[in-house]
Amino acid sequence: MKGTTIILMFGILSCQPFDSQDNSTQKNNYAESITIKAIPVKDSTRNIISIDTLELKSFWTNCILPIINSDEKKLKQIIHFPLGGEWGYIVGLKKPHILWTERDFYDNLDKLFYPELIDSLKTKTFEDVEVYNHTDELTELLVGVGFETWIDGFKDESAVILRFKQINGKWKLYVFQLAG
Repeated sequence: MKGTTIILMFGILSCQPFDSQDNSTQKNNYAESITIKAIPVKDSTRNIISIDTLELKSFWTNCILPIINSDEKKLKQIIHFPLGGEWGYIVGLKKPHILWTERDFYDNLDKLFYPELIDSLKTKTFEDVEVYNHTDELTELLVGVGFETWIDGFKDESAVILRFKQINGKWKLYVFQLAG
């Protein structure tokens, strides 16, 4: 089975740099050293089915390249709302999940599709897409990037998984999922 790369955002977005000048007289809970590296994550629990290579290439062009290129006009065509997953927590929304809006999403694109995520997506191709068949009626295409974060010598692994399904005959991002 092909390995999946998953994006971890929990630690990445919450870690602040250590500044000894500002905090020299206070006890500090921030990490002194943080190293972030994208890693491939193998997942042998998925039920893999086959999808035509041309369809996967088309999916990559129509759904992933707009993310890589930060093409907001095309993103509006491929993202389904209400968008599931934990994306609102990433951007720090202080309201219940049910109240997260499309406007909240687009106002925070730079926090959701941050440089490390985009750089990792740029190293991938349509061949890295996981095809997951839940049932006869639901097939998902999963694209993820994994991160390994080192904080003061301790390793933390986390991920973001972009989950797509067909809605009205078109692949749409319908879950922005965090893992780790």
